[in-house]
Amino acid sequence: MSLSPLDRKAELGRRGIRISDIARKYNYSISHAADVLHGRRRNEVIEGAIAELIGMKPDEVFPPRDVPAAV
Repeated sequence: MSLSPLDRKAELGRRGIRISDIARKYNYSISHAADVLHGRRRNEVIEGAIAELIGMKPDEVFPPRDVPAAV
């Protein structure tokens, strides 16, 4: 089971990490990274970074890759 978008955002916030920090580090726009965080878009790099930063595996944080992003 994966975390909800609000749980992902809360976990990053607890660690003092902003989505803009992740976007900048991996050279993505903030809106692209935020879309991944909120489940509107899939991106393996950003999903992996978010999972690593909150100390979990990507499949624990995000739905399985065969599940499309929410529209």
